[in-house]
Amino acid sequence: GTFYPTGDHLGSARVVTDQSRVVKSRHDYLPFGEELTASFGRIGIPGYGNHPLRQKFTGKERDAETGLDYFGARYFSGAQGRFTSPDPTFMTRQRISDPQQWNLYAYTRNNPLKYVDPDGRDLRLASGVSAKDRQYLVQNLARLYMTEKGRSYIDRVERSPYVVNLSVGRLDRTRLSPSSEHVTGGITRYQTSIDPATGQKSLNAAGQPGAPDAFPAMQVVVDKSNTSDMGMDPAKVLAHELGGHTSNVMDLAERDPNNPSITELDRAKDEADSKKAENVGKLPRKPTPEILKKIEEILKERNQ
Repeated sequence: GTFYPTGDHLGSARVVTDQSRVVKSRHDYLPFGEELTASFGRIGIPGYGNHPLRQKFTGKERDAETGLDYFGARYFSGAQGRFTSPDPTFMTRQRISDPQQWNLYAYTRNNPLKYVDPDGRDLRLASGVSAKDRQYLVQNLARLYMTEKGRSYIDRVERSPYVVNLSVGRLDRTRLSPSSEHVTGGITRYQTSIDPATGQKSLNAAGQPGAPDAFPAMQVVVDKSNTSDMGMDPAKVLAHELGGHTSNVMDLAERDPNNPSITELDRAKDEADSKKAENVGKLPRKPTPEILKKIEEILKERNQ
């Protein structure tokens, strides 16, 4: 039959019901995800026992043979409270100031009751990108990656805990006068919230430690037609967004993992920084097969 899991604040499945809302199973966990069975003080309470549900701790799939949870980039052992392999992201500026992140096997800064690890550090292609648009993005990301500055932009975004989805879409064209118009080649979009008491503006994006799964990813959108009409190199449009707008927001939001404030973002300076980020030096006409492979390794398809 059909079953419906209900999660807690971490996304861990706690109750499974059927289509008639009858409880079929209950699930409790130790802090790092080990499941408590009926023998752990739950004898006589209906529902604690075996159930075919595989999405358990924080909604991740649990391997029945090993008991490990699959987090995308690596497996996690709830019994040890550690990942079974080191974090592929070795060290970032944020981690230098946060010793809890120095251990490459540690899980959520050793605070699993507050934070979750959604595997949100990756730069990804948004779902639904056509094969042609995918090739356009991958080719130009690879060209950008072949410059020293461009590589630093992509690596910086890739190592952030925040998720960035790349896509191709239609952007604004605003007529300013009979002979001129404003054309947008690329844009960085993200969701924010404002505290009415303090006026603080915070970033609400997927990948934020402890953030609800409902938070959307940051988005970088490139308009192929507008970029062509402006005579802009699409790799420089990506540099403008990733090396400028996207990185500036991340720099502010990542200063304090518990307080992703971007109140201090200055729009004029942000635009000036983004324009400056376009100066990556000479871009190759075509990327090498090795760099294309590297970009494919970085990018991961993601269903939104």
